[in-house]
Formats: sequence, structure tokens, C-alpha cells
Amino acid sequence: MRRPGTLAEWQEQVAALCAGNSRLVFAVCCALAAPLLRLTGTGGGGFHLRGESTDGKTTVMKVAASVCGGTDYWHSWRATGNALEGIASRHNDALLPLDELREVDPREAGMIAYMLANGQGKGRARTDGEVRNRRHWTLLLFSTGELSLAEHTERAGERLYAGYGRAHGTNPQRHRAAWRV
Repeated sequence: MRRPGTLAEWQEQVAALCAGNSRLVFAVCCALAAPLLRLTGTGGGGFHLRGESTDGKTTVMKVAASVCGGTDYWHSWRATGNALEGIASRHNDALLPLDELREVDPREAGMIAYMLANGQGKGRARTDGEVRNRRHWTLLLFSTGELSLAEHTERAGERLYAGYGRAHGTNPQRHRAAWRV
């Protein structure tokens, strides 16, 4: 995490605009809840905002990310499982905002989501055959996409197993996108 501005600036430029908008308040609450997971003995998990391409999902995700850092705090799903494992370990005890689920290979999406929520990376061996230290983290995933995780994985003929359900989906489109009129 880094501090790109002051608390007063964030309150004026971001938090004030969240008042009265349940989606933005929810996003901020997710970012504030993430560091409490380990303290409360709660495992990781996440939320996935699903909807049309212009309904404000990415903006809601960026509001959540603004609690933890600047414009470079959020990431794209366009990465390998190994890369997302490294990103997750750097977001330990924090929010992990990932934009646009369709950018990750649908054959790998379910396993990656499970890995992120489960809090540990793949076991690996060193060149001498000994086991490397495994990466661990506790985080709250905040994801966006036009499809749900189940829909995305099913497009590749993959099955989404019950354990993947630790990332709850929500659809801003049901409520006239992310913005109240």
C-alpha cells in the first residue's frame, strides 16, 4: 500500500461522492474489511461485480482500490496463475482488485479464483528437489467482469466446483448499474 494523497483529500474527492450510493459504500467497506480478515480468524474470499460493459463496474472497483493506494493499486485479470499468485502475496492482508474476468483464460479462471481465496500458492521444488517455501496470504478479492465466474469457466467446458463459491457474485445491472439516478 502507498499513500498518494492525504486522508482529507480522499474524503473530499472520493468518500464524499460515495454518500447515498450503496455500491460505492460497499466497495469502500470491502477495502476496509480486508485487513481485518486475519485478525478475526476469517479466511479469504471475495466479490465479483458482473454486468454490461458500461455500467460502472470498473469505476466501483477503482473506488475500492483508492482506499489502499493510487491508480496503480488495482490489476487486470490478464495474467497467468503464477503472476496472480505473486500479485496476491503482495496484497496480503489487503484488498486485491482485479478488473475484467474475461481477460484470464477460462480454463484457468476457476482454479485461480480458488487459489486466491484459499490463500496459498502452488507448491514448488528447488533445483535440488527440496521444497520451496510456499507463498501465503489472506485477502479479499474484488473482481469485475461481464460474465460471472461460473459463466466464464463454462465457456471453456470447465466445471465450477463448490469450493470456488468463496467469491460471491453481484450484478450492478439489476439495480440500474452502479449509479443511482
